[in-house]
Amino acid sequence: MKGIFYTCLLLLAPSVQAQMYKCTDAAGNVSFQGLPCDAEQITEWQRETDKQRAERERQEANAAKENKTRSSNAEPSFAQKEDQLKTKEELARWSTAEPTDEMIQSLNGYLRTNLKDPDSLKDLEWVETVTSGFTYKSHIRFRAANSFGGYVLNEKLVRFNDAGKILEFVDRQSILPIEYQ
Repeated sequence: MKGIFYTCLLLLAPSVQAQMYKCTDAAGNVSFQGLPCDAEQITEWQRETDKQRAERERQEANAAKENKTRSSNAEPSFAQKEDQLKTKEELARWSTAEPTDEMIQSLNGYLRTNLKDPDSLKDLEWVETVTSGFTYKSHIRFRAANSFGGYVLNEKLVRFNDAGKILEFVDRQSILPIEYQ
């Protein structure tokens, strides 16, 4: 019976800790007390209860969230403005174009060799194609059967050289116009 009592006492001991303050006065005398330090004393540290610690952490999290919101609503930084200018300059190099016969043949061959079920290719659509003179970028959309037999819509970004050879074939990550990628 005593063993159970002492076990319960040990388990409950951390939850009943009193709050402690370490105070230093102007003369340098250090004192420990259960009440907050006087106005003329300096509080060096205090031991928090679990409830106080949880409340403090909640307030700090709310303050951090507010700061993040404020910073995201702030004016764009110099680096962001510089990146926007670079993007605009890069956009000036690209112009819209029609896919060439070589590009169409190259893409059809690529899809026929790399799809799990080549005969399932449906609804191939050239959404947008841009060129910088030597390189073409195309946003394509098509349906093909997946491993379970269902048809899935795929959106890909394909980069071609000027001869129509595929240089890159990747998933389309965003819905931004193709020039921004």
